[in-house]
Amino acid sequence: IQTQKKIIEDTCKMKLKLSHNLFTQNFRINRQYINKWKKKTLGDISTILMGQSPDSSAYNTDEKGLPLIQGNADIVQRFSQPRQFTSQITKACDIGDIILTVRAPVGYVAKSKHFACIGRGVCAIKSNERSDLEFIYQFLLYFENKWSSFEQGSTFTSVNSSDIKTIKINVPTIEEQREIAQFLKTFDEKINIETELLAQYENQKKYLLQNLFV
Repeated sequence: IQTQKKIIEDTCKMKLKLSHNLFTQNFRINRQYINKWKKKTLGDISTILMGQSPDSSAYNTDEKGLPLIQGNADIVQRFSQPRQFTSQITKACDIGDIILTVRAPVGYVAKSKHFACIGRGVCAIKSNERSDLEFIYQFLLYFENKWSSFEQGSTFTSVNSSDIKTIKINVPTIEEQREIAQFLKTFDEKINIETELLAQYENQKKYLLQNLFV
C-alpha cells in the first residue's frame, strides 16, 4: 500500500512539473510546432455558463427531471456523481462539459458524465472553434492551486463569471493544443489505474484484518 501511494504521488508530481513546463512554454511538445502562442483569456477560448440553483422543493431522489450538480460533493474522482435530481431545470450542462466549482472550494475541476442541471456552486465550460476542450481541462488542472488570488469574501469564498473569463492563458494552434492535451491525459489515465489498484490493496488488507481476528 505504501509503495502504491508513492507511485501515485510520484506520477502526480511528474505530471505537475510537465504541465508547468508546457503551459509556461519552457519546452514544446513537438519540434514541428514553431508558431508563437497567443495571449488570450479563458473567455476568449470558451463559453462559460454559471450555474443557478433550483428551488429546494424541486429536489428529489426519484429521478424526476435531471441530475443536479451543486458543488464539490457531487464530484468523485474528477467526474460528476450527482446525489439527487431536480424537476426544476435552471441551467444545464452537457455530457463532456468541464465542471468548475465557483464556491468553496473554488477552482476544483472535473468533467460531467451527465446531461444535468447545474447549481450556483459550479459553472460549466465548453470549448469554441479556437480551442480544444481537453486542453482547457488540463490547463485548469494546472491552474487549480492558483485560485486563492481570485477568491472573495472571508467566510464563504467564491468567484464570479468575470473572474473566470479574465483568467489569462497562452494558447498555441489547435493542433498543438490537442497534442498537449492527449499527452497530459495519459498521466491522468495512469493515475486512475494506480488509484484503483491502491483501493484493491486497501480492500484486501481490510478483508484480511477482519478474518484474522474472527
